[in-house]
Amino acid sequence: MEPGVRANWYLSNTGLGSRAINTIITNGDNLFLGMDYYGVIISDDNGLSWTRVSTGIENQNVYSLNVKDSILYAGVNVDGVWARPLSEIITGISKGPITVPNYFSLEQNYPNPFNPSTKIRYSIAQPGLVTLKIYDVLGNEIERLVSEEKPVETYEINWNAANLPSGVYFYQLKAGEYTSAKKMILLK
Repeated sequence: MEPGVRANWYLSNTGLGSRAINTIITNGDNLFLGMDYYGVIISDDNGLSWTRVSTGIENQNVYSLNVKDSILYAGVNVDGVWARPLSEIITGISKGPITVPNYFSLEQNYPNPFNPSTKIRYSIAQPGLVTLKIYDVLGNEIERLVSEEKPVETYEINWNAANLPSGVYFYQLKAGEYTSAKKMILLK
């Protein structure tokens, strides 16, 4: 049997990874999913592409969804029931696939070597406190780029080192129990 096919079933969650889906509802041509630690997403093309529409409840486990009188209601794990007019959601969706990270990662900065700025991408698989720090070769903290609660997402941050001398630097990501560090080179 091919991957993603089981008997008469086929996989219809392109780009969503293995995150738990707690509830599914339809409204017209729209398919809504309530997910763990990710809020609500919508597809208007039968699951080929998804758009996140959970601003304000993005870190919540959404256990139930319902539509009544053109309002989408979401039952979440902590705060009860939240509501949002469908007109805000459906007219505001933009085509394109999303991916829900189901693992933590810290990518190699690009470009590397760099002068004077570089991009650092990382993915967070569970919401929580995230720190991203820059260190010199002696282990001194040079700059703290991120130090805040972050929802599940893939992020990209631009770091400008125009005021620093050429040399080797390290960047370290900490998110929950996940820690990773990488080396980068500033050449002026």
